Amino acid sequence: MGSKKPLKSAGFNYIRRNGRFTKEQKSAYENLYSIYRTDLGRISSLKRPFGLEIGFGMGEQFIEWARAVPDTWHLIGVELYKPGIGAMLSKADKLGLSNLSFIDQPIQIVLSDIVAEGIDEVRIFFPDPWPKKKHAKRRLLNTEFVHELSRKMAAGASLTIATDWEHYALEISSIMACSSAFVSKEIGPNSHCLMEEERVDYSGETKFEARGIRLGHRIWHLAYKKIREL
Repeated sequence: MGSKKPLKSAGFNYIRRNGRFTKEQKSAYENLYSIYRTDLGRISSLKRPFGLEIGFGMGEQFIEWARAVPDTWHLIGVELYKPGIGAMLSKADKLGLSNLSFIDQPIQIVLSDIVAEGIDEVRIFFPDPWPKKKHAKRRLLNTEFVHELSRKMAAGASLTIATDWEHYALEISSIMACSSAFVSKEIGPNSHCLMEEERVDYSGETKFEARGIRLGHRIWHLAYKKIREL
């Protein structure tokens, strides 16, 4: 297991986990890193539509998203976990995907490099819930982050979030309900939480979703649309 000691940069905490590579992940990381990595400064020059997945983990959903839009979108995945990056690179190379890239920087830094109204879709699947009360401030989705994310999303852009932690889902719902920039895509402007039976349609199952199901957690899916300029 990698260290989860928080690091600090530009006033925010983030976690850079190293972990252990499999042979395949290590080979992909070493040989494909420079091919698929996008540098800060180049993001805003990428073609539109432009999709962003924040924390792609082992890359399951990110790869499926890229396969679903082979010639029309460019996707960027943000991830700090090196074995996860290696796993994603291995899958992308085997499938010959050319419409995706990744960046291994904290998302707050990545967003600062994207022009206003520059993102057409955002996906955040199973962000670290930091379940202990003393660690709650480390959660990604808070009022300040949602505000900054909304500034970078185009009008009409979609935001999809999934978590298997009920308290985090309710917290996210409360934050989103207070944002005038978003409306729920599924059940109207005043009710933001979606239960499992109302899940947002996406392909496959992530490692973290599978773990949540094994633990008996209900999967919460939340879907929003950016409705106004800020």
